[in-house]
Amino acid sequence: MPKKRKNNTHWRFENPQASPQEKPYYTIGEVARLFKVDETQLRYWERHTPLAPKRAASSGTRLYTQDDLKLVERIRYLLIDKGLSLQAVAEQLQSGGAVDTDLQIREKLWEVRAKVLELKRVVDQQLNDANSGDE
Repeated sequence: MPKKRKNNTHWRFENPQASPQEKPYYTIGEVARLFKVDETQLRYWERHTPLAPKRAASSGTRLYTQDDLKLVERIRYLLIDKGLSLQAVAEQLQSGGAVDTDLQIREKLWEVRAKVLELKRVVDQQLNDANSGDE
């Protein structure tokens, strides 16, 4: 039986080599670490922007989806990188206003990275299957 390899790559906002497309839900602590912001900041953004992660029924734990991660990235980018106020960010997000081209490119690259990772997983699995047949 082939051994399964553990993937220890964690996505970081500044790390173009990894992708957040590795699991369906993230906790607030995980999201805070991924985007290098405080949990308090994320809660504040939830109150003042369209950011609204799901809640686990039993515990009430915030569960951030892939779409939520994209929104957190957009909020962080507009607030920190572009220097907009939180009110301006919220207005832009709520009005569906055009987002900066740099951010659109980042989001597209994020999607491409996810597809590449998925293809890599398929290739690795096929290689593992082929190698286990040789033994």
